[in-house]
Amino acid sequence: MMNTNDNLKKILLTLEQIRSEKYPNVSKEIVENIINIQFENQEKDSRHTGRAATHQVIRKYIEEQSQGANKC
Repeated sequence: MMNTNDNLKKILLTLEQIRSEKYPNVSKEIVENIINIQFENQEKDSRHTGRAATHQVIRKYIEEQSQGANKC
């Protein structure tokens, strides 16, 4: 029987494989951040917090990518 930590590692490895093969332009760190935020906020009472934190991380990532594209 797998414990929660093993399950999380398996999810991270699977998503990293998909990301690297299909979406190499998306950083590994953003995917890991989102997974960790969602994992830490999976309880019913903290889902709103998880959604808000995920939204903030994605918005920051997009802004950073846009600024990098503008420098070229």
